[in-house]
Amino acid sequence: PLKMDLKPNQAVFSSWQVPIANLPLEIYRVDVLLGEETAWRTCCHSGPVRGNWSVTASWDIETTLGGAEYTNWVISQLQTESKIVRAEGSQLAFSRQVDGDTHSIECKFTLVKEKLYIHVAFSAYRD
Repeated sequence: PLKMDLKPNQAVFSSWQVPIANLPLEIYRVDVLLGEETAWRTCCHSGPVRGNWSVTASWDIETTLGGAEYTNWVISQLQTESKIVRAEGSQLAFSRQVDGDTHSIECKFTLVKEKLYIHVAFSAYRD
């Protein structure tokens, strides 16, 4: 676990890599805690689904961030390398070209009570 020093009205970002390719094929849950409260939760499969022409993977995320706040965060993380192809209501979609292939990320949001649930789907297709 990584302990961070958080201050009001100051954004802090952190990321880490998890070698899921080496894990047994299961569904894993990851929680990020602020004190005793879960601030962010995701469930993911330990491996992508490979087809003849594509690779896909998906994650389900739960957060206490609001829809606009989460949308702004996702855009700030992806807009330098990806093009926004859809940003309407409860959906965001990004696309980029990598070595002649198309990579896309789609986010769908659902607000239930005070929690935001996000379904994220990644796809890579040969062009």
